[in-house]
Amino acid sequence: MKRFPIHPLLWIVAATWGCGPSEQHCQDVEEAAAQHVLDAIEGDQPCTVDDDCEVVQVNGSCFDVCSRVIAVANHEAFEQALDEAEAENCADYEGCTLINPPCGGGPQSAACGTDEQCEGE
Repeated sequence: MKRFPIHPLLWIVAATWGCGPSEQHCQDVEEAAAQHVLDAIEGDQPCTVDDDCEVVQVNGSCFDVCSRVIAVANHEAFEQALDEAEAENCADYEGCTLINPPCGGGPQSAACGTDEQCEGE
């Protein structure tokens, strides 16, 4: 049986077939999406009573940073940030695999603190 030599360029092309995005690309997308949402909820979370606060899950299709406490008054801005992260970041996540972190240590409930800011319990 006669063998034909394979041109080196074909080896390079074959090596790239089926390759997905790099691990660094996936990590960059995850971090950018998470940071976008965290930045949106980083500011004041004002309250006067415990019912002014809530625990939210900060995750999407390409990120998961467990839960945080926000003011109910900031819920719409939080939802908007989630939607923006999905559209602007997670759209570039195809071919990546999200590994969800263990989230056992996050806040279980929300309360209005003595400084009239929402906090986790």
